[in-house]
Formats: sequence, C-alpha cells, structure tokens
Amino acid sequence: MHSKHKERPNTFLSRCNSLEGNEGAIQRDRIALSSVFVVNLETVNSWESNYSKLLPGAVIRIPDTIEQRYQPMFFTKIRVYQNHTLKDYDSGLTSPRVLTIGETFKAGDTIQFYYELGSQPQLKANVVSKDKLE
Repeated sequence: MHSKHKERPNTFLSRCNSLEGNEGAIQRDRIALSSVFVVNLETVNSWESNYSKLLPGAVIRIPDTIEQRYQPMFFTKIRVYQNHTLKDYDSGLTSPRVLTIGETFKAGDTIQFYYELGSQPQLKANVVSKDKLE
C-alpha cells in the first residue's frame, strides 16, 4: 500500500432516499461532510506511540444549515487492492449505518470521532462544542 493512496473507510454523510428516474432507480440525495476515520499506512504508523485504547479520528463540524429531512450516517469505502474497492452495500462492512452518539446534536455542532479498541471495538463520537445559537 502506498502512502499517496489515501483510503477513506468511514465517511460521515447525510442522506435522504427518494425514487426518481424512468426506471424507478433509487437516487440517493447525500451531502458528504468528511472522512471521520481513515486506516492506511500513514495513520497506522502514527498509532505506534499511542498506548491508550482510543485511536483518534476526525473533528467534524455539522453545517449551520441542513434541512430536517437529512439523517446523519456513516458510509464505509474499503480499497481492497489497487483499484478494487468495496462501496455502499457491497459487503456487510460497507452497509451504511445511522450515526448515534448518545447525545443530541444539531446543525452547527462540532463532533469528535474516535475508535475504541477492546472486546467490543467500535467507532464512537462526542459532541465537543455546541452551536453558539443554543
């Protein structure tokens, strides 16, 4: 794996499904925010000095204006080898998942993501700052 080929396995997106088109194909209305946790050679090497059970992820700010119809979700994309990639619904690992973090958040909030290691490893998040309008 070359360090210039960045993988983005967990991406935080908002979406709303709708049926459109002549053949009834599902068109996904999504707003990509950012990658929240990336696993590649560069990030793995950066974890060598991390002795905690938490691996740092990204800090994401929810845009100030998002329509109520959008639901925050994780999407996973895995580059298996060179140009071979698993995308949405190609595997159980790449099935989109609703973002639940145990506390409420809204447009304008900032969220810190991290990966918790242990017997039940999982991607987690916390609201680190609330919108000033609150």
